[in-house]
Amino acid sequence: MRAHAKQAPVQGVISLISATFLYTWVGVLARVVGDTIPVFYQSALRDFFSSLVLLVPLIFFKKWRSIQKKDLGWIIFRSVTGIFGFALYYIAINNIPMGTTYFLSYAGMLFGSFLFGKFFMKGIITFFSSSPISPFSPA
Repeated sequence: MRAHAKQAPVQGVISLISATFLYTWVGVLARVVGDTIPVFYQSALRDFFSSLVLLVPLIFFKKWRSIQKKDLGWIIFRSVTGIFGFALYYIAINNIPMGTTYFLSYAGMLFGSFLFGKFFMKGIITFFSSSPISPFSPA
């Protein structure tokens, strides 16, 4: 087995734990900071510190990929939608209860992922794959 194949699960676990830790604190910190710091600066600070934390595994594992020109449109699209998504999340976290915001956010992501997979990726939704979204689907 190659060395890269052995490092892949470790790299994946470290990345997932880091992303989870950083993402879970967004709502709490946005509520604590509130309107003291405008949404743009909160987003910029979050992105800066996330980049610093996630840069450590990249440097440690020394795995870099070049960006192809055909992917540049998707990267820009994801960046723009991410900015709007964070702004709307910031408004929600400061105006409705935090538990409701988290529930609606995660439920929306789950439901949206299934719809995206079904319609854009031509995925097949079976009973087992659709069971997490069953409370959200019409009877």
